[in-house]
Amino acid sequence: MTGGKISRQVEKEVDQLYLMLKMVRVIQKNQPIGIIKLSEIFELPNHKVRYILRLLENDGVISPSANGCMLNIGYDEYVQQQLSALHDIKNKINDIEKDISGNSSS
Repeated sequence: MTGGKISRQVEKEVDQLYLMLKMVRVIQKNQPIGIIKLSEIFELPNHKVRYILRLLENDGVISPSANGCMLNIGYDEYVQQQLSALHDIKNKINDIEKDISGNSSS
């Protein structure tokens, strides 16, 4: 992406959310699963996987266990909320594009 600082930050946040949601899917299929296995699957360094897992834990989506992380009850609601938020963001972006390009109906 060649945009400015803010657009690069938005892209980075969207990429991070995408990774979080993909990780939830992998955890769901392979739980319990540890950092090393997730690092191998996503081809990411352990510290990056650990960071994403910490975000998911802070959001109440996963819990650690002796054998790796496990999804908490209600994780599917979290995924749906995130997908809904992405849909809303996409609509806002479309509205911005229409407004800035002059194709607005207002």
